Amino acid sequence: MRYARVALGLPIDEVFDYLIPEAYSNNCPVGCRVLVSFLKRNLIGYIVGISSRTKVSKVKPVIKLIDQIPVLNNKMLGLTKLVSDYYYSSWGQAIEAALPVGLRRGLAVSILETGLPAPFAPGDDAIIGNNDTSCEVIFLRGGSLKERVKVYDEQIDRVRKQKKSVIMLSPEVKRCLNILDLLKKNYPDRIEFTHRKENAKEDLRVWEKARNGSIDILVGTRSAVFAPFTNLGLIIVENEDAYGYKDERSPYYHAREVALMRAGLEKIPLILSSNTPSLESYYAVKRKKYTLVSIADKKIEEPKITIADMRQYGQRQKSKMLLSPVLEDKLHKATQSGKKVIIFINRKGYASFVYCQKCGYAAACDKCSSKLIFHFEEKKLVCNSCGLKKMLFNLCPRCNADYIRYKGYGIEKLISQLHLVFPQAKISRIDKEHPGLSPDFQILVATEMLFHLDYALSAEVVGAINLDNALNIINFRSSEKLYALIYRLKSLATEELIIQTAIPELFLAGEFINLELDKLYDAELKERSALRLPPFTHLITLKLRGKNLQRAQSSSTNLYEKLKTLDKRLEVFEPLEAIPLKLRGWFHFNILLKVKNPLSLTKLLKARLKEIRLPGVRLAMEVDP
Repeated sequence: MRYARVALGLPIDEVFDYLIPEAYSNNCPVGCRVLVSFLKRNLIGYIVGISSRTKVSKVKPVIKLIDQIPVLNNKMLGLTKLVSDYYYSSWGQAIEAALPVGLRRGLAVSILETGLPAPFAPGDDAIIGNNDTSCEVIFLRGGSLKERVKVYDEQIDRVRKQKKSVIMLSPEVKRCLNILDLLKKNYPDRIEFTHRKENAKEDLRVWEKARNGSIDILVGTRSAVFAPFTNLGLIIVENEDAYGYKDERSPYYHAREVALMRAGLEKIPLILSSNTPSLESYYAVKRKKYTLVSIADKKIEEPKITIADMRQYGQRQKSKMLLSPVLEDKLHKATQSGKKVIIFINRKGYASFVYCQKCGYAAACDKCSSKLIFHFEEKKLVCNSCGLKKMLFNLCPRCNADYIRYKGYGIEKLISQLHLVFPQAKISRIDKEHPGLSPDFQILVATEMLFHLDYALSAEVVGAINLDNALNIINFRSSEKLYALIYRLKSLATEELIIQTAIPELFLAGEFINLELDKLYDAELKERSALRLPPFTHLITLKLRGKNLQRAQSSSTNLYEKLKTLDKRLEVFEPLEAIPLKLRGWFHFNILLKVKNPLSLTKLLKARLKEIRLPGVRLAMEVDP
């Protein structure tokens, strides 16, 4: 008898044995999809091994063999196993992260014999479990997208001459389409674009073309890193520091890290690029692990950075005016001389806090522990965490008084004040609800959506309202993200960037005023080294959630007690409430772990977590949060 070892896309770190029926005994290769029964449900699984023995007394048979030709070759099995080990997920979850929706649903796929890799053989087991991911990494820094694509073209030409394929990653769909247009000028044929949000059949069509060798270049978002090329020669990761590369579902992989894994396993070069590199990549360049290639900036006059100290305008702050006299004066001069102004404010709505002045009641979400934000345009209270909307109330729900007050600010309040101060100006707005832009604007008020447009935008003057909030986030990457944000804002300004702040000491430093990123990064590395934070170590977040607050809290405490003495290589911190504590009806607690190398503790930590029972509580792990 022969048994198929099947991985399922469930948060259960096991591979399950199923009997291979006589009808499939001669053709049931590793890497194929099968339909199997699991806990009274029929699920699609993936054969990751064949065995002649099993420890299970009653083995269920495979219900149906879906594929005649494997959808997962030995290289992809090796990559998904490594992803599973590094990110502490099940192998099945890693496989499903690598496959398009159509394959996960059991849709038929057409794989040509000419597109087949070498058949899986027993000796290929060495590929699965191989953690040697060293490879040649080139870090491309500087230049515009067009200039970087010219560099990519040279490398793509070299790879295509070797009759190999290229994966090109970008964090956003719009940016992918821009890259696709630029690449098609030199490569009009055998190039495709993919992203997981498109139609499942279209996604599967592109997957088939990549697997069958019908295309040479694939441009896509983070999931494209798993493209099934059998002759891959190069991976390019554009804007490697972008948050869009981080998957928000298990296995919580980061496409840049998976690209490093795949390039190492397949022994091919990898190109990373960014004008504001992640600190991990910057540190790797400093240690000569990556080869730095810089594109010289064109000699243009740099916009100056002006710091507006909001502490000098106490009376103005009492009047709730959001614009400093410095920025207001610049706005007057700019609008009178026909110049354009962009004002950046990364807050939604009109007021961030709604409360009763009499009894102290504060409007909060029913499903979350977040406060509701007042959106003037909708005339509704909205939860930023879960999207819940409530009708506006005139009387306090608790004491029935009419002392309702609105505190804080957002993009709508700023626009309201601008209309009062500049009644004749053409004021436009860009945020998630208003993605369009009038070309004849004089003043543009925008949230972070400003950086996700599919066209270039600039203005003579750019103002930033309260960037201090970026440092108030409980995240060790907050300074790194602030530097990148200021760089992007500065790139929009042709004459001047004005930063309003209540902590001018931070922004008035010479390296900040001149935006000398290398000096800022070096200072940040010193702090990270002293605190033993990435890139000098790795963080793992154990995420616990439960419907009952006391049970979730006690489970997190019990888990901490059982892990804190597990291994000397593992540093375990006491559980803390997540922010927000309650989200969509679930109470969340986090336990932070520090480890030098996540792979070194994979087996030990997975084994210990299997032994621990957490009734009524769900557990997830996120590596490199």
